[in-house]
Amino acid sequence: MPWLQSPCFRQELLLRLPQNQADISGFHILFPSRVKPFEIRDENDDLKTSPKEHYYLPFSKANWARIVKHFHINRVIMDAMRENKCYTGFQNKRLQNDHMIRWFTGVTSPKNDPLSVSMSAVYFPQYRLSLAVVYNCDTMQLNLVKRLLRASPEASSHSLLMVGLFVEIQHHRISALMSDVTKELDQITTILNSKSSKFEYEENQKLRDALVAAKHCEEEARTARSQLEKIMKHATDHEKADHRGASAEYIQTTKRFKERFKQIYYQLEAISAESRVKAEELRTTSDLYLAQLARSEAREAASLAFSATRQAEISKYIALMAMFYLPLTAVSTIFATPVFKFENHWVDVNWKFRGGGAKDSNSPEPDLPVFSGRFSFATEHISSGNSKASGSPLPGFMVPQGHILVKNSQYN
Repeated sequence: MPWLQSPCFRQELLLRLPQNQADISGFHILFPSRVKPFEIRDENDDLKTSPKEHYYLPFSKANWARIVKHFHINRVIMDAMRENKCYTGFQNKRLQNDHMIRWFTGVTSPKNDPLSVSMSAVYFPQYRLSLAVVYNCDTMQLNLVKRLLRASPEASSHSLLMVGLFVEIQHHRISALMSDVTKELDQITTILNSKSSKFEYEENQKLRDALVAAKHCEEEARTARSQLEKIMKHATDHEKADHRGASAEYIQTTKRFKERFKQIYYQLEAISAESRVKAEELRTTSDLYLAQLARSEAREAASLAFSATRQAEISKYIALMAMFYLPLTAVSTIFATPVFKFENHWVDVNWKFRGGGAKDSNSPEPDLPVFSGRFSFATEHISSGNSKASGSPLPGFMVPQGHILVKNSQYN
């Protein structure tokens, strides 16, 4: 578990605090490492990773009780972390041996940002000693704290040291959020420019996600600015008490802290305004993009509707042609069946052929009557005088009533 401390500070002094010693000024910061996610198996025996809550600590109950006792941690921080609240508070407390301590508690909700950091710090004015526990601090933030402490060794025993570190971590975190929003917006703009003639819903969803990120960055900047206002008020209220009997270097360090707080405050205002502008830009781009997407789909729908209309017109003409064509083909099919294929001529079965001069001629013999089992009776009465006994039936000859026309079977 990493910790940072001033060079002259000895850890065993924590076990004897508070006590009257003038050589323990400085700081001691504990950085509890994040609890690793635990692995569980579901009902299908698949291994899944479940993250630990941000307020879980890598301590046993007994060890955490010792840390709370010797670091004089304000227990309000655990309640605020469990409830996912953003909280900044100061509290003065007098110990049993008449020592005064100042509590500082800063909590940021990690609900939407995994890089949120919380701090519980205590300052002993009599010793000019600062103790703190920083929760959920990652490696990048830890390196930032190291750089700040190396750059300002004169601030190691100042009352605003832990408060200043918390403000710097917050400023660094929100600046990173703003940088991510700007980078994402640039990527989306590049994608949209490269797809000027093709619109898809995936790009619009990316715009919406970037819009949510910009609004989140604006809210975080506003929250950090509100917390910083409390810190600046606290620094002003305790300035006179801290400067009583203080060295010129200590007073100058206080001015530097206050100037830095104002600078960060204005930068947070700028980040909030920039996030607001980015959000409006993303919203406008999303609306325009969605409108263009709707127009593109409307054009495609109109083209499909026109094609459907043409197909309907063609179908109408086809149906009209089919209305005449199908009956004709049906009749043709019916008459093309073998029933209606008559190879012989219709003849009168009552007509008796008698051999004669036809044998001496080269003309073919007359057709013999055939019988197929199909017969019909004439529907018109024609006198027998209309038929000649010695001749063959004329074309279109109508058989008198009682006469039979037969075919397809040799008549005997």
